[in-house]
Amino acid sequence: MIKRLWNNAVIKAIAAYLIFEIISFAIKFLCNAIGITFPASNLGELINEVVKITIPVLIVAFSFKTISTVKDPLKGFGKSFLCGLWFFLLCSAATADLLYTKISDGSKFKSAIEIVFFALFIAAVVFSEELLHRGTITELLVRRYGDSRKGKLLTIFLGAALFSLCHITNLLRGQSLSNTLTQMISVFCFAVFVNTIYVKYRNLYIAILLHAALDIMTLSEFGLFENKALESNFTDKESSSLTSFIMCNSLYIIAAVIIFLVTNRKGGTKRCSKRSLNSSAS
Repeated sequence: MIKRLWNNAVIKAIAAYLIFEIISFAIKFLCNAIGITFPASNLGELINEVVKITIPVLIVAFSFKTISTVKDPLKGFGKSFLCGLWFFLLCSAATADLLYTKISDGSKFKSAIEIVFFALFIAAVVFSEELLHRGTITELLVRRYGDSRKGKLLTIFLGAALFSLCHITNLLRGQSLSNTLTQMISVFCFAVFVNTIYVKYRNLYIAILLHAALDIMTLSEFGLFENKALESNFTDKESSSLTSFIMCNSLYIIAAVIIFLVTNRKGGTKRCSKRSLNSSAS
């Protein structure tokens, strides 16, 4: 009975998330117990991310044998990149506008070494979150349910829900309830978009690049300029207007729907042609 229950991909996916949370909480508790603190700088945030997030994620990935998702970076890279090209361009334009505005206002960049640490911090964040949520949780689901249309939808939406749920912990970092709920909705819509690409092409690196583009756009103000700290992102962040909130999230869902319908239609055509060839040959 227990073995049959464990073979359920949904149970495994939820278990992977819970195990990560338990390991991460244990490391945080241990650090607090022995008085380990991390400085409020880009370097401090990088160390904090690696110790409390990246290490637990790697443990989970090895435990569930999903570390293999980091292999074969070129698998489906071109087509999956094209699916996300509009997002890369949008984030690049928004980031460029932010940098121009901050420089025009007289804001000064942090030191070169702090900028390097910021880049490493972004790399650690997106690698950790994508290896956990796309490379492990979504991968466990797609291995079991990814062949059918209903299975793909289950994989996409359940994986997105778990990705959204993990952001509720930002309340503990001082983020307001309204901003946290807004973030969870946005993260869910973004995850639906990324999951759709991953379910089709199984390329973890495109998911990492998409996530990196988003985080660079949203965190550059806090990681690159003086008098700002990455931690203050949770308390100083202004909530977006309702119009921009709806527009951004609608783009994610519309893109996901288009990708899902187009790629599944092509797949269905290929399967039908193979069946007809087999029947004619027999």
